[in-house]
Amino acid sequence: MRRVLIVAVALLGVATACSNSSESSDAPPSGAPEETVRVTDDAGPPGISVGLYQLRQGYGSREFEVQVANNTDKLMRVERATYVSNRFEKPAVWREGTRIPGGFTIDLSLRLAPARCSSESPQDKVILEFRQGGSGLLRRTYKPEMMYNALPRFVDAECAGNQVQKIADVHVADDIEIHGEGRESVAELPLIIEPTGKEGSFTLDSILATTLISPSTGGDSWDLDAKVDGTGDPQREVLRIGPTRCDSHALSDNSQGTEFTAIFTLDGGQTTQFALGTSPHLEGRLTSFVAAHCGYGPDVEN
Repeated sequence: MRRVLIVAVALLGVATACSNSSESSDAPPSGAPEETVRVTDDAGPPGISVGLYQLRQGYGSREFEVQVANNTDKLMRVERATYVSNRFEKPAVWREGTRIPGGFTIDLSLRLAPARCSSESPQDKVILEFRQGGSGLLRRTYKPEMMYNALPRFVDAECAGNQVQKIADVHVADDIEIHGEGRESVAELPLIIEPTGKEGSFTLDSILATTLISPSTGGDSWDLDAKVDGTGDPQREVLRIGPTRCDSHALSDNSQGTEFTAIFTLDGGQTTQFALGTSPHLEGRLTSFVAAHCGYGPDVEN
């Protein structure tokens, strides 16, 4: 594969606080000596709840937030959080250590392992290891709320994306070609579809505009309707690009401005979307093109 697929899941979420993220891991829990740990598979104490959701900046890194709400009157000292699910190849572990005062909520960032894409009924739990009210290290299991339905949609999109990858490699080229100057300039970016030779088909419906770039003729997507067969011939489309807007915030609001989200319909009718990875070189070229087009930077040469 010439690029990494980045799953794109559209949702909103606001974190009251965030910690450093931790990698996926199947390592056993660590912490206090075994005799100080009280283990239960029952729900944790009343007043403590757990949810899972994703911030926008977590799309590319596979980061999800474990939101822990301490609705008790006692301070929690959380040492470790482990998300365990048959949806993923490995558990994901946060182990940074933090305090949650009574009445406060905090988010703990986890990086998810690849999805298993199995037909099993989902089973999810979050294991918190914490101290509260002078206790030893408590270890409690919680059934997390799937906030905004973010995690199920993330898994569905990743698994559908895996099906697309088996049929064809879809990626954008590493550079743009610029025609014209100033406000009349247009950037052209090749989109390449390379079938794998395996059975299957899908339709590449469109590529969505971003906060930074849009079709040069206007609109919120490049409509393609490209039929792709796994045993067919390679295809090449060209995205003609202009800025989405030229106000003073166009370049500063650019955290996902160069991520191209592709919309696919699989052979069975399922629709999915994910972002096509872009290289740092292409990101820089697109940003420079917008700056030059809008008059915030020098003209960009091919």
